[in-house]
Amino acid sequence: MANSMLDAITQLVTPSLTSQIGALEGESQSAVTKGFAAAIPAVLGLVTSRANDPGFVSQLFGLANDPNSSTLLDDPDRLMDQVTSPVRNGGPVDRFSSTIVGANRDRLVDTIARFAGVSSTAASSILSASIPLVLGYISKLVWQDGLDSAALGRQLAAEYQSVLNAVPAGFSSILSRGAARASAAAQSVDEDMVAPTISRTSSAWAWVAAAVALAVAWGAFSVMNRHRATQTAMVQSSEQAVGTAGDYATVLLPNGTTLQVPPAGSEAKLLAAVTSRTPMSPDTWFEFDRVAFEPDSATLTADSRAELSGIASIMNAYPNVHLKIGGYTDNSGDPTENLTLSRARATSVMTTLISMGIGADRLEAEGYGETNPIASNDTEEGRAENRRVAFSVTAE
Repeated sequence: MANSMLDAITQLVTPSLTSQIGALEGESQSAVTKGFAAAIPAVLGLVTSRANDPGFVSQLFGLANDPNSSTLLDDPDRLMDQVTSPVRNGGPVDRFSSTIVGANRDRLVDTIARFAGVSSTAASSILSASIPLVLGYISKLVWQDGLDSAALGRQLAAEYQSVLNAVPAGFSSILSRGAARASAAAQSVDEDMVAPTISRTSSAWAWVAAAVALAVAWGAFSVMNRHRATQTAMVQSSEQAVGTAGDYATVLLPNGTTLQVPPAGSEAKLLAAVTSRTPMSPDTWFEFDRVAFEPDSATLTADSRAELSGIASIMNAYPNVHLKIGGYTDNSGDPTENLTLSRARATSVMTTLISMGIGADRLEAEGYGETNPIASNDTEEGRAENRRVAFSVTAE
């Protein structure tokens, strides 16, 4: 799979779903979105923590093969039915909920409520919507990839650690009980299911050269603002300092992680910002240069994960850094729809970073629609530039 299981399920949380739950429970849409950022990893974590239990996996495989599970994601109204209907019919969602959540439901609800700052009833509704999202995705995975029970177990085991990293701290103790079993099972996962790791550089000179290059590049990055002429000048300056736009600098982060940084990319700009002694203004925005979406949707393309993974690595190495994600569109079409799409795309980037292990309390997302263009909307090239997602450093 191109995306992690957690990332893919998180992206199924649509603005329409969060808006409906928010209206039903009297909570803000952003608070409901934050609640899903806790609920989905928690539910998926309960699944993956039992990935080495053949009996459990066999039972899950049976639920996933139920035709009623495979169509859960096809009808958004069915998700809201799980939230609003007090009567259960004993179907696959109910059996899945009983098997997975069971006696942990009250603790889950309490954790979600405290994490997102919502009422217990709202947290319960968020959990009720998250359960069919997780089952529906697993069912799609089984049907589309032709997985058998054993292959499903291996896939779940391979996802365990990344899911554990994303759950709220108050819930991780429950999931950690399955860590040893999941870790042992993950060792047998086919190599093509395991994300490649970057080997650490063996040359101190490589780090020195990269550090000097980034320091020089900061002279350009520190004056960045929304004006295209200024940004162009900075990119040219960074390319002269590090190399051509196709080159990468190897950076050793404080936590020992090595990172390949495009000299004119968003990763280098974030690094320069967080390592500068000059505090960064929240009004200074940096654009993601390799993040893209499917046409007219908030679904990230598979290639977007590389850039977001670099941003997540930097945030993990600098735990005091907080970001605000901003989405923008051109001026084509209805302004209200543009605003909604820009907000959904910003939220999609935020939830992807959360799925990569960044705490939701360190991120926020906002849509700005067609405001603040960086190029002319009179040409197709300019409109393409205005359809973008950017970030600002709000704390460091």
